[in-house]
Amino acid sequence: MEYPELPIEEVPRTPSPPPEPPDSDTESFTADTTNSAASAMPCEPFPMGNLDRKLQRWNWLERDTAIQVLTLDSIDWSKQRIADYLGITRNQVRWAIARGTPTPRKPPGRVPKLIRSEADDIITFITTDEINRRLSYEKLINFLS
Repeated sequence: MEYPELPIEEVPRTPSPPPEPPDSDTESFTADTTNSAASAMPCEPFPMGNLDRKLQRWNWLERDTAIQVLTLDSIDWSKQRIADYLGITRNQVRWAIARGTPTPRKPPGRVPKLIRSEADDIITFITTDEINRRLSYEKLINFLS
């Protein structure tokens, strides 16, 4: 199905004047919100420490933060004080302390079929002689087993 082409109208944009600074020290500075496109997105990302704790859904801490948690715990700071200081939840502090190490574990996977020394022996056998380099996989298995 083809859609008809709609004409595109260009809207002239007039530059907005720069905002004026406040007249006195007690007056607060208000941003110009007339341009809806500019006000739709914030200029800077929100710092994580200022968000409500209930909005922080993830549990894993970065390595540096976990190191900070463990260091502050070693000088007998309370879990709540560490959480407030670093801007994380108390459960994140609890998990980091219970884990004990800041580095993540290696994920479990398949156990290798050859250990490193066996792989080195095979590589040495193949590279020592030109005839060994030309062996098929079946003949190579027969030689090595």
